[in-house]
Amino acid sequence: MSIRRLAQTLLGMVLAATPVALWVAWSPALFVGTLAACVLCAALLVLLTEPAVRGAEDRVCLPEEFLDEVQGLHPMIYHHSGRRSSRFQRAMRRLARLTPPGRG
Repeated sequence: MSIRRLAQTLLGMVLAATPVALWVAWSPALFVGTLAACVLCAALLVLLTEPAVRGAEDRVCLPEEFLDEVQGLHPMIYHHSGRRSSRFQRAMRRLARLTPPGRG
């Protein structure tokens, strides 16, 4: 594990514990100190996080048929996915055929 990842993990843990620390802070000075530490950790985390570099070759333009199929399938997902109905399975196979290569 790299030093950067370790630092990101530790800063994330501090940020995750911040709400509890603010809740428990028994004096205004401690509250402000905790809040300042949280802001500092957030700023360091932003500086340590690498920006996501995406080139034009990483972008995939989805075909219109795929988007239409997803929009038509959306109401079925919650009602039929748990039971694995045949209608839902057919829709999933149709969606898999429309998915661009390497994205499914």
